[in-house]
Amino acid sequence: MIRYSLKRAGIVKLVYALQLKPLKLKYNINTVVFPNFVPIKNFLDAQKNDHKYILLVGYPWYLKGVDVLIKAFKKISPNFPQYKLKIVGWCPEGREYFEKLANNNPKIELCDPVYYNEVVQLMANCSVYVLASRTDSSPRVLREAMASHKPIIASNIDGVPELIIDGFNGLLFKKEDYTDLAEKLTIILSDKKFAQQISKNGHDYVQKKLSERVYINKYKSMLEDLL
Repeated sequence: MIRYSLKRAGIVKLVYALQLKPLKLKYNINTVVFPNFVPIKNFLDAQKNDHKYILLVGYPWYLKGVDVLIKAFKKISPNFPQYKLKIVGWCPEGREYFEKLANNNPKIELCDPVYYNEVVQLMANCSVYVLASRTDSSPRVLREAMASHKPIIASNIDGVPELIIDGFNGLLFKKEDYTDLAEKLTIILSDKKFAQQISKNGHDYVQKKLSERVYINKYKSMLEDLL
């Protein structure tokens, strides 16, 4: 059905440039590339603090790499005893595996899902946002974290490098490599000046390149080109 629809579409909107590569299509398709709509105003406007925790929000947990982040946090935690890890979201596959990894560590919080307004506050109060996903097309949480003026560490997967420029508005690590993630966390937590700079870069970048107004203009241009 995907191949049938694509071949007959007047235009196809992608959220990252290589999204169709796995299909190995042998015919040309008229495409336009830009991320889906994400409202960032509430994150921009929220009062920012640093409550000394590393944050991941999402589901399902295995796909989001929660186990990878727990392993990385346990590796760096002795060197940064003031920081906690907070995992928030729905875990449909069951928490047993992740609870076993956490091993009743009081610095690791495995939290239930929360409402949207609570996500805004979680972002506003975290020290670092981590996206540890095994696969993820164009994650909205990255734009929310940028709007929250937070340093970001993310898996170098799928459409993520089109949102996070390594060393500029975040750091990228090799998928599922918790040692690499631990090294990136150490950089962010050790170098406050660098963390502040990439946070500022992300804050500026999301407003300039990924705002609601930018999305509307690109969507309008797509329709105009089609018509």
